[in-house]
Amino acid sequence: MATINRARVTWTNFAGAPGVSTFYFAASTVDMTPLRTFFQAFALHIAGGATITVPSNGDQIDDTTGQITGVWTGPAQSAVSTTGSGAYSGATGAVVEWISNGIVNGHRPIGKTFLVPLISGDYDTNGSLSSSFLTTALTAATNMAATFGANQLVWSRPFTPPAGSPSPARPGSSHPVAIVRVPDLAAVLRSRRT
Repeated sequence: MATINRARVTWTNFAGAPGVSTFYFAASTVDMTPLRTFFQAFALHIAGGATITVPSNGDQIDDTTGQITGVWTGPAQSAVSTTGSGAYSGATGAVVEWISNGIVNGHRPIGKTFLVPLISGDYDTNGSLSSSFLTTALTAATNMAATFGANQLVWSRPFTPPAGSPSPARPGSSHPVAIVRVPDLAAVLRSRRT
């Protein structure tokens, strides 16, 4: 069992709002400045008018059960205001993948952060993402992961199988982010509450 900090970044002031991007960190990590820096890197790429708020406090949870055990508090963070201009699709953008080296049920846990809606200038003529945007996104994600180091986590939720299922129950677990990836494809966001 480990206590981990949950940081819920809120997205407001855009069509389809509100939205949430959720991150997990070691209990000792309370300064979310690198998380705000990550989102600031996309201010020119997200359709203008949105506000992205990085928290200065949040829940601590038991990673094996998912139950709240306390709260964490850190320095206040100013909101990120997006200023991207031009046409955009409200449901599409990019996704950053936070990959761990842990293995749970034969798979590596992967966290995902959706960056939606991206402005039209961030797409290539073949429908994928532009090379300049990919460079920006990978640089921002790599810098954040390097700054937080092993304190940035991917959380694998506990699993309780339904009655009669052959799958065994398993506790939750948390694993440090080891690799970041930004796939060269347009991601579709189906829910704003992750």
